[in-house]
Amino acid sequence: MANKNKGRGRPKFHWWLAEQCYVLVDEVERQNKPITRRQAIYKFLEGPKFANLVKSWEKGIEDIKQNHKDILRDYQDRSMHDPEDTKKYMVECGYDYVEPETGEFFKESDLVSIIEDYQTIKQQIESIPDPREPGQTNTGYSDKAYKVILRLIEIHQKYVDDLKARGVI
Repeated sequence: MANKNKGRGRPKFHWWLAEQCYVLVDEVERQNKPITRRQAIYKFLEGPKFANLVKSWEKGIEDIKQNHKDILRDYQDRSMHDPEDTKKYMVECGYDYVEPETGEFFKESDLVSIIEDYQTIKQQIESIPDPREPGQTNTGYSDKAYKVILRLIEIHQKYVDDLKARGVI
């Protein structure tokens, strides 16, 4: 979850959001060569990938809810999973949900935490200014949205560079 920065400097953004912006802007850059980072960020902000950030998170939460131990929507294919065995395991271990893509099991308290993270991410995405907001730049638009996304990309790049320096990746 995002850290509150008690009045000192800028608030820290959620790592998931920074990673997604880093990956998606990089994808825009690779698919639209030659393009500048600024152009890629604006293209990202105006495109469906930015609009889908919140929707993909909402879908993930809904998918987890549909895989409650009493429903197991994605675990009905008996050739892969026996839903009764899965339910029995979940009851024995105290799990309430299973994430359909990874098979990770969750308790109710974990889902509450995931939903809280989602609310934080949603607020952060909604706080990103409209890239078409009027401003004093030579394009006639504000640079606020660009700077927010650039800062997210830089945060994640610094993290990746640190991992490389330590030999982790």
